Amino acid sequence: ISFLLIDYMMKREIVINTEYKFSASFIDHLVFLSIISIILGGRLGYVLFYNFEYYSSNPLKILFIWEGGMSFHGGFLGVLIAMIMIARKYEIRWLVITDFIAPLVPLGLGFGRIGNFINRKEAENIQKQILRLGYRTAWVVPTMIEMEN
Repeated sequence: ISFLLIDYMMKREIVINTEYKFSASFIDHLVFLSIISIILGGRLGYVLFYNFEYYSSNPLKILFIWEGGMSFHGGFLGVLIAMIMIARKYEIRWLVITDFIAPLVPLGLGFGRIGNFINRKEAENIQKQILRLGYRTAWVVPTMIEMEN
């Protein structure tokens, strides 16, 4: 849903703001490449940053994305690389593209966070932090960062 909304908002922006000389097909290419780079970068980031030992001994499991395992850091790096590729292909300054997409990033992150709550990933983390309060001395700050006394 977020990519459809972002696609619409980008196309609306190029009509309203004539500073950007992007075409509708360029926006479609940008969104499509963003989807692919988020999925590939997120998965490879998870494999490399969080669970390398397991996936180095089971390399076929890297392809099993339905079993879970995505990394924000990997997705972010994937999108940065994709934006560099688009900037080179269309001969547009990289900062112009990143300035164009930057206001829409929180929307995508927000929908991703909602997806985490739907599949109970975030809810489980909150429950674990709350339950942990009874077992040892710790307190939870509103940012959900656990700090020890």
